[in-house]
Amino acid sequence: MKVPLHFRCDRCGCENYIFVNLDQSSFETKCRCGDVIPSFFGSNVTLGYKVLWRSNYELLERQDYPLSIVLSAMAFDCELTRLHSKWNQIGALGLGIHVSDEELEALLRKYRTIDRKIEEAAKLMDPRGFAGFADGSPEFRAIVSEGFPSLSLESLSKDFQAALFWPRNRVLHLGDASFSLDDAKRCFNIATLGLRILEAMDERRRSGG
Repeated sequence: MKVPLHFRCDRCGCENYIFVNLDQSSFETKCRCGDVIPSFFGSNVTLGYKVLWRSNYELLERQDYPLSIVLSAMAFDCELTRLHSKWNQIGALGLGIHVSDEELEALLRKYRTIDRKIEEAAKLMDPRGFAGFADGSPEFRAIVSEGFPSLSLESLSKDFQAALFWPRNRVLHLGDASFSLDDAKRCFNIATLGLRILEAMDERRRSGG
């Protein structure tokens, strides 16, 4: 998969997109004026955020709303999987145990539903889980209550499953291409919120909170 990056040339003011590989951490592009623009991703630019950028590109530039929905769900799922692997591996290392990628994949498959996967991954970072962490944060409590009528703090993981992954399933499993701009925006915004909550949980866990 290619990740679209918007850039503006300081020399001539030209604006355009460049596409880099999903696994690239640094890159450079040459503007039509001849100026070479080098750049690199910070450590906070994770796989989930890169996929989310592609979702935003499909939403705004190509108006491919079903694909944007699929990518929004994929972005959140990628981040869940990354953090699940990260904190399981850290926990195992503390016990002098090596956990293979295959074992981590097998563990993920035991979570039969998306909402359980969300909660189990989140509990590696905070015992309250995904919904409990968001409810305990004044910032996220206000964001969910005031900006996301389709989400409830009492059932946040189940609502993420219904509002983000069920539309994805309709696209992938049924070939449903009837989704609108508003549908895709809603999924993109929910995925963005999900990544922000997971990022805050990861930061808190790393700080020993």
